[in-house]
Amino acid sequence: MTLGGAYLAHIPLLGVGFQLIFLIGAENTRSTVRQWERRHGVRLWKPSLAAVGREEFRRAPYYVTPDGVTP
Repeated sequence: MTLGGAYLAHIPLLGVGFQLIFLIGAENTRSTVRQWERRHGVRLWKPSLAAVGREEFRRAPYYVTPDGVTP
């Protein structure tokens, strides 16, 4: 939506910049989670969306299991 709005406003670099910021933030979050998991020797996971449904998935907590154990 941001990208489309920026193109409409004739500022395409601004729209691309917002998307780039989002991607950098998402990758940083993912990297931080992986580092935390490695440091503590565990895996964070949630139940599958198909198993619990959309609303329950949003409210479901993250579970922790030892690394190497499949949830």
